[in-house]
Amino acid sequence: MLLIVRSPTVHPGDVQLVHAIGKPEPGSPYDIEKLENTVVFSVKGSRPLPSCLGGGDLDGDEYYLITNPELHPPKCETPASYEGPERIPLERDSTVKDIAHFVIEYMTHDTLGLIGVNHLRLADQRRKGVLDTDCLAYAQLYSDAVDYPKTGIPVSADDMPKPTGIPDWYCAESFDPNNGDYYESIRALGVLFRAVQLVNPSPHPVERPVSQEKVIRAALQNKVSNILNDSGVGPADDSHFRQLFARFSYELKYQCATHGLAQSANSRLNEEEVVVGTILGKTSAANESRKRRNLIERFRSQSKDLVLYIKKEILGDMSDLGHAERLARAWTCLEVGWQMSEEKRFGANSFSLIALKSVLDVLHDIEPDGVVDV
Repeated sequence: MLLIVRSPTVHPGDVQLVHAIGKPEPGSPYDIEKLENTVVFSVKGSRPLPSCLGGGDLDGDEYYLITNPELHPPKCETPASYEGPERIPLERDSTVKDIAHFVIEYMTHDTLGLIGVNHLRLADQRRKGVLDTDCLAYAQLYSDAVDYPKTGIPVSADDMPKPTGIPDWYCAESFDPNNGDYYESIRALGVLFRAVQLVNPSPHPVERPVSQEKVIRAALQNKVSNILNDSGVGPADDSHFRQLFARFSYELKYQCATHGLAQSANSRLNEEEVVVGTILGKTSAANESRKRRNLIERFRSQSKDLVLYIKKEILGDMSDLGHAERLARAWTCLEVGWQMSEEKRFGANSFSLIALKSVLDVLHDIEPDGVVDV
């Protein structure tokens, strides 16, 4: 037996215990054609199992399989029917104006996030939890809201049962959940919320006892020098890379300033957040997880483009330069990055990482089987 579920899970019947047959028999189609990370459902039974799991329809859905029996519920509830509302008919061919009109309507009446939050709050407050009558009603509303882009029929906020109190896990990150506006949730979500304490990130990186520059230089400088000497190639002009660093620092500052959770100087990202690809700052809004995800996705994409641009500028045109010339450019750029780090220039640490990656890439091209212990 294993537990199978797909996201979103709103109705208690969206979680089901099923029998897994295990490894396919020798000679079966699934033994001949290997299927990795794939769930094969049975075609037998009165109802397809995917439709029982939040109305899944095998259009690329991801399923979670839990084999640990300690995480299995004592029993499973009957899955919801998930009978979607009828679509709004259009007695003529659709036009671009119809599409534009629906996009505006969808942006105005999309209540999916509100339904999900209210369902969680209501389940937290009601004695029966997700089995409460109003919570079951929310499960149907959620299904209708998911189908809204297909049916054109929105879910009105007037149809939603309203939760009363506010659980502590719904408290905004920068607020105190013990100020009297929130109650202490006894559900698992409340226990997990209180078990995690968010702290403000340090404004300055922790000082390391050993200079990273010294470690890297000791490991690489002799190898780089030998290659350049054997090839008769001297150091590259560092003026180009100083200008390149100035451009990189400006772009990085712009990303940090425009991807904070709030549009204020105090909410700017720091260099470490951009390098790691996350946002550590707290928000004063209680439900801004979507905004955080969107910001992270956006600045990750921009950071990737910036890194690719910097690497291209460091290594130059591959068709015109040999390995030794490219290595000289990358090493000179790394030297510039280290100098900028000593001067405490913003973006110097991440710029040095890009330069170091360029050095290692060229060394790998020269000696594919070589090992550099850094």
